[in-house]
Amino acid sequence: MTKFASAVLAVMLGLATANADAQTPSALAGTGCSLRIDSTGANWIILGYDPFSGNASTATFDVLFFNDGDRECRFRPVFMTDGTPFGLQAGTGRRVGYTLLDTWGQYDATPLGGRTIVRITNRPVVISAGAQQLVRYVLNVAAAELPGDGLYSQRLIMEADQVDGTPIASRQVVVGIQVLPAAMMGLAGAFRRNGSEADVDLGDLQPGIVPVPLALQVRSTRGYRLGVQSLNGGKLRLAGTDWTIAYDLQIDGRTVALSGNATLSFGQGGGLRADALPMVFRIGEVSAQRAGVYADTLTVSVAVE
Repeated sequence: MTKFASAVLAVMLGLATANADAQTPSALAGTGCSLRIDSTGANWIILGYDPFSGNASTATFDVLFFNDGDRECRFRPVFMTDGTPFGLQAGTGRRVGYTLLDTWGQYDATPLGGRTIVRITNRPVVISAGAQQLVRYVLNVAAAELPGDGLYSQRLIMEADQVDGTPIASRQVVVGIQVLPAAMMGLAGAFRRNGSEADVDLGDLQPGIVPVPLALQVRSTRGYRLGVQSLNGGKLRLAGTDWTIAYDLQIDGRTVALSGNATLSFGQGGGLRADALPMVFRIGEVSAQRAGVYADTLTVSVAVE
C-alpha cells in the first residue's frame, strides 16, 4: 500500500513539473506594446467665441497616451473624418475650414482629404513600458468662413498607427467652435468724437432734410434690432430754456418715432450681416425761434433677434 501511494505521488509531481515547463514560453512572450488613449475630453470645442471681439478662434487640447504593456510603443497619431466631407458644420449649412497642429511632432495633422497625411519626417511618439506621454494639439478655425452663430463641429477618429501603418489604438473626438449670437455697431460720416459720444453738427437749422452724410454700420451674426431713444422726445432744445424745434429721423429710409422708445428690426433668423444704414435728419419749423444752439441726445442700441 505504501508503494502504491508513493507511485501515485510521483506521477502527480511529474505532471506538475510538466505543466510548469509548458507555461514558461507563454510567460516569456509578455504583453508587448499595449497602448491606451486618454483625452481631457472627447469634445474639443472652442466655447463662447464672439466673432467681433478680435480674439483668436484658437484653443489647445491635450491627449495622454499610456503604455500599459511591457515593451516600447512607437507610433504616429493620425485623424480621420467619419466619412463626411472635411469641415465644421452647423446643421446642413456650409462647411468651415480648420487646422489641427500636432505640437509634439510639429506637423499639420489636419484631415484635409479625410485623413492626416503621414510623412516619414513626422516625429513619432515613443513611450517606454509602463510610461505615458502627453501630446498637445492646437485647433484653429477659419473664423472668416463662419456664416453666422451656432455650434459648428465635425466628428473625427483619432488613431495611433505604428511606423508601418498598423493601428494599435483609437478613440473618437469631436472638434468644433461655438459661435455666440453677437452684434456690434459703429458710426460713419460727418461727426466728431467726444469721449463715448459722437457729436453731429446739423449746421444752421432750416426746415427740411439736413445735408449731413451719416450712416450706422452694423455687423451681426443674424438678424438684429435697433433701439432708438431721444432725450427730448424728438425735439432740439435750446439749453436752459423751453425753446424747442421738432425734428425727425430716418434710418435706412424708415421713419423712427422719437416720441418714445423706438425699435427697428433688420433681417430674420441666422446669417452673418454687415449693413450700412443711412441716417437722415429732417428739421421742422424754425420761424419765430430764439437764436442759439439747439441740441438733443440720441441713444442708439443694437441687439440680435
